[in-house]
Amino acid sequence: MSIIRSTPAITRQDVDRIVNDFIRTELDSYRALHNATASVESLRGVIEREDAARPQLRRQIAKDIERGEPLWTREHLESFLESRGMPIHRDSPAYREMMRALALAWLSTLDAMDNGAPAADPLPDQPAILQTQTEAPAIKLDKATQHRSVEASQPWRSQEQRFFADRPSIGDSARVSHRQAFKELEALIASKPLGEVSTSDIKAFADYLRDKPIERAGRKRLSRETIVKLLSHVRSYFGWAVESGFIAENPAEKVKPRTETREERDQIPRRALDPSELDTLFRSPLFVGCRGLNLRHQPGSKVFRDGRFYFFLAGLLTGARTEELADAPSTLVDFHGILCLDLREAATKTSAGPRLVPVLPALRKTGFVDFARGEERAGRKLFREVTGDWSGWTNAYLDNIGITDRAVTGYSLRHNFRQMLRASGITQELMDKVFGHEGQSVGAGYGRDLSPAEARLVIERVVPPIDLSHLYINEPG
Repeated sequence: MSIIRSTPAITRQDVDRIVNDFIRTELDSYRALHNATASVESLRGVIEREDAARPQLRRQIAKDIERGEPLWTREHLESFLESRGMPIHRDSPAYREMMRALALAWLSTLDAMDNGAPAADPLPDQPAILQTQTEAPAIKLDKATQHRSVEASQPWRSQEQRFFADRPSIGDSARVSHRQAFKELEALIASKPLGEVSTSDIKAFADYLRDKPIERAGRKRLSRETIVKLLSHVRSYFGWAVESGFIAENPAEKVKPRTETREERDQIPRRALDPSELDTLFRSPLFVGCRGLNLRHQPGSKVFRDGRFYFFLAGLLTGARTEELADAPSTLVDFHGILCLDLREAATKTSAGPRLVPVLPALRKTGFVDFARGEERAGRKLFREVTGDWSGWTNAYLDNIGITDRAVTGYSLRHNFRQMLRASGITQELMDKVFGHEGQSVGAGYGRDLSPAEARLVIERVVPPIDLSHLYINEPG
């Protein structure tokens, strides 16, 4: 198996052999369980759980095929390869082919298992394991997959009518918009074969839309909203091509539009999260149990009280903007016996005023002070896990847990904090000192002249709008 370790030149025969070996191993584990239940009654619960898990497994694998991103499949196959001392480079030309072949074969196997295949021998329609490494049977693929090279070799717009036929929900006006996006892309890449359209082509398209001069309603450039819409049409088309088996991956999947200008961002209506949304957020997997460090939105048994855990909490309970939190120092200021988040320097890079924000009891009870001191001892800023794009991460997380209203972003927690300040009954002047009045000219001095009595009043009166007690741990001594 040195070919897998040392070179990306893996043949289709290697792909078939590895995939068949994996499927056979999975099948053998099911068969062993079924055979064991014949004599060991206590194992029946195990096999029932295994059988019940198959629909979820099928959905996960189908998602891999649909999005062209073999996240679920990759984890299982790479673990299998590693267990046999066969690491594989992800940049191998055969890597994607192997992932897709595995996903399709796995789905076929699950269908057979639902029909009683694990107890049968031999497995219906399942190729036998090879005894040598020189002969490998071909994976039995669905019809669309067998002919995907034909469509992939044709001009990329050649499947347009089939796309619209499969998407009858796209109305007349939306079709015009889709065709406009396709026309703009065609102006850049001409009639390039479907299978040769690359991510760099789509990125060039995004850059073209960003820089395209227009004369419309006083604007010189396309709005970000328009760019997002046109890119989404292209992404949808290539995503459909993946679903249809014409190409292995969506070249537009990871291409993003330009970021919003400050003017555009200010024009988008933002709102605070309502109580049910706040409860959804703070009882989501990130806070009560996730699957892993990079799977924070998926339910599991792991809780990591790190920067990602505290970022939303700090947004809600300090009112700091995303940029301010991302640049905040880990050293908390002891202001006459009251610990404060120091935003005197971080805020100079935003339109909020420099200030100190008292650490509210609710935030302290979550272990925030110990977290901050740990980052300080390590010589790090307060939040450092997501380099450069905390805003993108927070908004993506909200989407992943079902909070998809465009008016709700990580910044929305600042609106919640403003509501908390108003509900506390403190004066407008004190609210502005803690919140950081929008506008440098007005707010430049806020926070620096916060009095000890005012800081104490803030921690006594300002309380979160929902119950966060499920996140509390012992306060630091």
